[in-house]
Amino acid sequence: MEAATRRAKQRAAFENWKMLNYSYWLAQKRACSSRDSYKAHRRARYHEKMAALRATEGYVAPIRGRPRIYSPEEAAERRKETAREWAVQKRVKNYISNINKYQQHEYDTTQAGSSESD
Repeated sequence: MEAATRRAKQRAAFENWKMLNYSYWLAQKRACSSRDSYKAHRRARYHEKMAALRATEGYVAPIRGRPRIYSPEEAAERRKETAREWAVQKRVKNYISNINKYQQHEYDTTQAGSSESD
């Protein structure tokens, strides 16, 4: 029998056994994975793997932290520009509001004057 076929049959048999004995398998898996010696071994393997990766040529370390879309200078410029736009809009709103208040006051005084003369 070919090695790949034999391995596939073994894997299928194991999956069948695991399905039939799932609660036992799960308890064993949890017990083994929570052992301190197992965790230490996994950490050691991970550190070996990362050391080998860092030793390769052309390795670029991943950038940590929140991804930045803009450089700090560009971000500051964008904040200033947004603040300028907001300030202009605020001034225009206040200007229009004051005009409306003035017009309302004029309208009220003319209405009061016309109703007194009637």
